Amino acid sequence: MGEPTSVLPCSTVPKISCGAAVYGAVYAGQKARIYLEGKKTVVAAVTVGSNDIFTASAPLPPYSARARAKYFVKIGNVRSVVLSLARRLILNPAVYANGHVTISGTVVAPLARRPAPVIVHQRLLCGRLVTLARFRPTANGSYTATFPAPDGARAAVFSAYTHVPQSASRKTLIGTRGLAQVVALP
Repeated sequence: MGEPTSVLPCSTVPKISCGAAVYGAVYAGQKARIYLEGKKTVVAAVTVGSNDIFTASAPLPPYSARARAKYFVKIGNVRSVVLSLARRLILNPAVYANGHVTISGTVVAPLARRPAPVIVHQRLLCGRLVTLARFRPTANGSYTATFPAPDGARAAVFSAYTHVPQSASRKTLIGTRGLAQVVALP
């Protein structure tokens, strides 16, 4: 039996849209509840689909709290990891077409003089990460990569990682991870 992978903010205007994949039909039909960390109230609730994927929308937290906002999902007694709303590595929703998955996004400025490579991983059912690609974004931080879709899977989970300067004035590089993207497969 698997656990919910994560809350996946994809859009922040005027609401936060999120979704996730869960492994195993054990969760199909159950209620996924999304919480803002530190609050005991549910900000969104949705039923997990038969394909182990769910999506939901919730109001954004107040503007002053968005940089620190963190969310998690609960399905029954199982809880996902806590994830931040604000990200320096943005992953657009993954797209499946013609047996391939395309991932695109942006590394948010400030960037290093020579941007660090973006490393794309796929999470397998056993929880292991497989590195699919390693490439440098363009000078403005954008990137696109296409991979063969995994065989025999109903859904795939992709994530990305890179290094960025801590701030415009502090050139020390820090690691940043984009939120995982889930794509339903035929």
